[in-house]
Amino acid sequence: MDTEIVEPQTPATSKRTVFIVIILILFATNLLLIWQYFQKKESLDQVSKSLQVTLMDKDQLTAELQKAKQEYELINKANGDLQSQLLVKDDEIKLKIAQIQRLIASGDAASLKKAKLEITELKELNLRFSMEIDSLKNANTQLFSQNQNLNTHLTEAQSQVANLTQQNLTLSNKVAIGSILKAVDLTTSAVRTKGNGKEVEVSRSSSAEQIKVVFTILENLVAEKGAKEIYIRIMSPTGSVLTSTQETILVNGQPSLFSLHESVQYNNKDTEVTAYYPKSIAFVKGKYQVEVYHNNLQIGASSFALK
Repeated sequence: MDTEIVEPQTPATSKRTVFIVIILILFATNLLLIWQYFQKKESLDQVSKSLQVTLMDKDQLTAELQKAKQEYELINKANGDLQSQLLVKDDEIKLKIAQIQRLIASGDAASLKKAKLEITELKELNLRFSMEIDSLKNANTQLFSQNQNLNTHLTEAQSQVANLTQQNLTLSNKVAIGSILKAVDLTTSAVRTKGNGKEVEVSRSSSAEQIKVVFTILENLVAEKGAKEIYIRIMSPTGSVLTSTQETILVNGQPSLFSLHESVQYNNKDTEVTAYYPKSIAFVKGKYQVEVYHNNLQIGASSFALK
């Protein structure tokens, strides 16, 4: 059997071997460090890229939010008179804007993602808000138009009522004028009664016992039927009213004494009236004036004279 002869290592060979091992170890270490460097660089690039995207998203969301706020403010400003009618919707939009601002301020990806969704909802809210305002405007326009029509109809109705009132007033005036009674064939004279009871007309004041007034109230189909209060004024030659009472009627708007009062039953036909004024004091010579009144209006007049 052959025996292998192992040559003993010299100190130089041993050193070379250790050196080679150290070089290999250093090389492996460098390779590991280089690999770790590129791994960390790639990770840092990804983080930087993600951060850049996040910042861009944040800026974009901030811009979108600002645009949505401006749209809301324009809608609100243009329709301030309708704000009270949409107060609940207005509060909802303001709350949504504040919530989005808080999410954007947080800055993390999850918050920004949620903010993006909230901005989409805010835009929809703005759109619905604008649509509801348009609907209210249309409703208000219709109501205004209806109100204008009602005002027009009311004005027309008031005008018709005024016309009817004026027509009724004119008709009433015509009726009132047409219903005024007229006394015709008015004769006045002084009379006395003879011993046989026969009435005779006299012309001398000394023999006169009564003043007789006779007249006819003309037919009037417009006047109401019933009792008519007739007043007679007899003025003496001195101008004083012959009377036995202190009662008065209105003559030309002023209170005046009267001589006789007759209540005449009138049925819209010619009605003859005869009245007597008895002598209370001696009649004087001269001309006497006689006037007949109804409803404070003079409806007849006459005169006579005594010697």
